[in-house]
Amino acid sequence: MNGNGIGRRLTATSISPADFPLGSPQSRAAARALLSRKNALSQYDADALTLYGGEVYLNACMSPDYQHLAATAAYSRGKELYEQRHGPSVPAHLDLHQQRFSHASGQFELAFGREPQAGDILLFEDVQITHSPAVNGFRFGRFIEAWQRRVPELPCPLKFEDGRVFERREPRFNNGQEWEEVLDYRPEWNWRWVEEEAKGMKGELSELDSIPTIAGVVFLGLIDGKHKCRPATEDELRQARPEPSGGILGLLAKAARRG
Repeated sequence: MNGNGIGRRLTATSISPADFPLGSPQSRAAARALLSRKNALSQYDADALTLYGGEVYLNACMSPDYQHLAATAAYSRGKELYEQRHGPSVPAHLDLHQQRFSHASGQFELAFGREPQAGDILLFEDVQITHSPAVNGFRFGRFIEAWQRRVPELPCPLKFEDGRVFERREPRFNNGQEWEEVLDYRPEWNWRWVEEEAKGMKGELSELDSIPTIAGVVFLGLIDGKHKCRPATEDELRQARPEPSGGILGLLAKAARRG
């Protein structure tokens, strides 16, 4: 992620010709940006961006791993396209945004497309939607298809079956097993960490079958530089929330309005 937070980068999604005087150079530039946005990427470039963004799904235990992906021409093209649009990525250890990160805030940002503010509420049902089989199938399906088209010389290290995500391991180092389910994309697994943060616990919720034990959390804002939350009360859970405008929930809301 580009987390330098310095200045406002104008993009085709953030500007409009109406933002500037009619006929001005700025208005014409905005119009060109909007027109260029309508020009779809080539299949190769779309796949390249998908592979570059999907590097986060891979780790050193997988076969092939993220280093194999990073060595491909498609990955390099995806990185080039990403940096043309957003600027250079900032390593996590240098990114101030990452220092504020908590698991709960990460789940909120995935669902709503922004960092949480004090008073924001995250529900277990939000996490259920963002990690539902339909959403996971779309997310991993695109990555797997892009891999098969652009890296055919290597087997894809991910597969999606029956709503579950599996990663490919080297059987010699994994008790003879080639495929292993990844629990990280199950709603209960992600909500477990949210609950532990909200309750001030660490590693104490071991039974996923008992999750959720709370229906939602409310964010308290930045405390000591980190997003904090607590279990939401019944009254807070009954509060009406605005329709999401970003993140996975925002995309689904827009699709529902169109349909």
